[in-house]
Amino acid sequence: DSGFAAQYAAESNFQAIAKDRQKYEELRPRFPPQDLIYMLKRKQKALVKLADKYDAVINMGVPDWGVAALLEKAEAYENFVKSYRNLSIPKKYQGEERAETEKALKQIDDQMVAPLETKMKEIVKVCVDKASEFHVTNEYSTKCQEKLDGQSGTTIGLLPQPNYWNTRISGGVAKK
Repeated sequence: DSGFAAQYAAESNFQAIAKDRQKYEELRPRFPPQDLIYMLKRKQKALVKLADKYDAVINMGVPDWGVAALLEKAEAYENFVKSYRNLSIPKKYQGEERAETEKALKQIDDQMVAPLETKMKEIVKVCVDKASEFHVTNEYSTKCQEKLDGQSGTTIGLLPQPNYWNTRISGGVAKK
């Protein structure tokens, strides 16, 4: 039966991505600045390749594995955002140098990271929609729903707040 063959092929392709995902998740941005830029570009390229592999599984048309691929694709985007925003400026950066570094990091966040966060949220929404449309109920569809529910909570739309910011936003009020 071709249904079983498609199911098996989709599952096989999905499972084959695990090693690439692990390598991707091991890429972490770090200081000094030249390493940071290099690692961000490397991680971004790896994200594009990983997303393409998940898209290939999605395009196989097997709902269960399509939903699984959508979830893991969203998690890959989320990993990029979190790994960047968990970055800490080394203590040796002081005064003007620290201010300039924070400004540069904020600019990178605005131009590169925030759009990836938006994309991640879109993928989660598609995951929930497709799970509903194709009546998929499995651990992946449940996680997609939990992520979607988590996004509509009382957060300010940031995931997590960047460590490099001087100010933290708490309850809508910035504090020094």
